[in-house]
Amino acid sequence: MVAAVPPRATGSWLTTVSGGLRRTYHPVSARQARYVRLAVSSPTNVANDSAARIYELQVYGGGSPDLALGRTATGSDSCGTTETPDKAVNGSYNGGNSDKWCSKVSGTKTLTVDLGASHALTSLVVRHAGAGGENPDWNTKDFDLAVSADGANWTTAAQIRGNTADTTTNAVSATGRYVRLSVLTPTRTTDPAARIYELEVYGS
Repeated sequence: MVAAVPPRATGSWLTTVSGGLRRTYHPVSARQARYVRLAVSSPTNVANDSAARIYELQVYGGGSPDLALGRTATGSDSCGTTETPDKAVNGSYNGGNSDKWCSKVSGTKTLTVDLGASHALTSLVVRHAGAGGENPDWNTKDFDLAVSADGANWTTAAQIRGNTADTTTNAVSATGRYVRLSVLTPTRTTDPAARIYELEVYGS
């Protein structure tokens, strides 16, 4: 169960969840709150295991929208006809193995999003293989994020090395119209494919 309450630690339950999966997402009606409570009544589907295990509780409010959502995306040649760059900006990362951009060209693989206009950017979020339900060993290991005003001259906004996380959130301070993800080392294995389920861009 999930509860959101006013600026006091009392309130009513908003959402009840049964038979939870590996990751769950629960939209709630908008309201102001200071506290969020997760109450676990049945911790597992395994008999005699009474431990609740929560790796992350994330709370989202009415912040800035994803500036990359539905925008024009281009990238290195795709692994297949259903794993094209537009899948990385469609607002979904749990639609199955084809709900991603995939590329296994040799060398650096790039994914570029045209935001349509210049924006002051504050955060770049990348959802890797594990976020889409694939082997987390296929999460992008080494990658760069860059921003450009004209699509030709680029400024590096973030450099990530040795990543193991399913989702990476990178705080940035940059202004630009274009955002480019450059995959240097696609996985922690010998698998050569870059798998990006979503590239999200936030700012104003």
